[in-house]
Amino acid sequence: MVRAKRRLAAACAIASLAALFPCILAAADRTSADEWPTYGHDPGGMRYSPLAQIDASNVASLRLAWTYHMRPAVARAGASVGDDGAAEGAAPPRARGRFSASQATPLVVDGLLYLSTPYRRVVALDADTGREVWVYNVPGPGQPSLRGVEYWTGDADHGPRIFFGTRDGRLIALDAKTGLLAASFAAGGVLDLKTPEIGASASAEARTPYGLTSPPIVYDNLVITGSATQEFPERGALGDVRAWDARTGLLAWTFHTVPRPGEPGHESWPGDESWRGRSGVNVWGFMTVDAARGVVYAPIGAPAWDRYGGDRPGDNLFGSSVVALDARSGKRLWHFQLVHHDIWDLDAEAPPVLLDVPRRGGARPAVAGLQIGVLLPARPVERQAAVSRCGAPRADKRRAGGGSRGHATDTVDAVTIRPHDVLARRRRHGYA
Repeated sequence: MVRAKRRLAAACAIASLAALFPCILAAADRTSADEWPTYGHDPGGMRYSPLAQIDASNVASLRLAWTYHMRPAVARAGASVGDDGAAEGAAPPRARGRFSASQATPLVVDGLLYLSTPYRRVVALDADTGREVWVYNVPGPGQPSLRGVEYWTGDADHGPRIFFGTRDGRLIALDAKTGLLAASFAAGGVLDLKTPEIGASASAEARTPYGLTSPPIVYDNLVITGSATQEFPERGALGDVRAWDARTGLLAWTFHTVPRPGEPGHESWPGDESWRGRSGVNVWGFMTVDAARGVVYAPIGAPAWDRYGGDRPGDNLFGSSVVALDARSGKRLWHFQLVHHDIWDLDAEAPPVLLDVPRRGGARPAVAGLQIGVLLPARPVERQAAVSRCGAPRADKRRAGGGSRGHATDTVDAVTIRPHDVLARRRRHGYA
């Protein structure tokens, strides 16, 4: 599967979402108009800015204000600085001395622009001039998350911090004003996420790829992390979602994305061993948060190996699911599995979007997900709602050495976005 195609499809679906529902309002916190403090602008991931200074009447007159080269001069001179792995996990080093890709959305808070680069650097720039205010050079083999960083506002005893993960499994906290390591967080500002509890201890680094390619998300004083794990082989680092105290780095809670014995959903892994040590089932993309209700929405990927399921009969919860968790405790509130027994690698990794859907009697808060170019209907935030089904192809894959037959009721709940329907809807609502 080509991840870039998925991201393009999700982006197209987001654009179509605005056209399909022109009356929808963001249900997330109302973020300051001139700031962008998290990847999706607000915790609910709406990616909408209310700024109105630039519009259709003056956009053609815009002129370049400044340019910042993420590739440092030492790399432009041919030194060994650059990309070191695949997009969704740890990988052997590749050739250096070339340009590297970035998928980051910069954050802007209090006049500073925060950005991770594919050259082992996290930087803060003056948003007006592009001047470097500080630079943090990431030590060791791991690049910073290629999709950016997260901002924590701090509390009475701690100043604001920048959090980001690395591809080799570290969570790093920096002072947002100075770029220095936040000494009170974990071990001098660096937390090793490769712990024995998830089967990814440092001593097993070569055998258990584990890292962060997307930024974590903050709720209150918690930093909530997903992970990038292997897609093959099937046994390796676990994809559990975890929350850490933003002040100390202590573990606050863990949600087992593959349920353990006695936990809800464990029955979807028949047999004694199919669940044990199962890799994948991870959030390598973006989570969103309903800050008012204290709910985090986790879009979870497929189990490893994601193209064969002969060794894992059953629905395989919580693979390819959107799971609503209590942000303070990690307790599962509800889940919706998009694909049972996923053997197509149909990860549910686009950030679930919080919406206020107009209904008779007032707006209805809901969450909508996106998957590979289709829009999953909005569901109430309090519970899982029934939706119509459109059938996905029934899985019937066979490979040498064993067969893999998909779940008899494999379906994908979706509304397919068709361009001509979008345009017709826009015209009905008075849009050009």
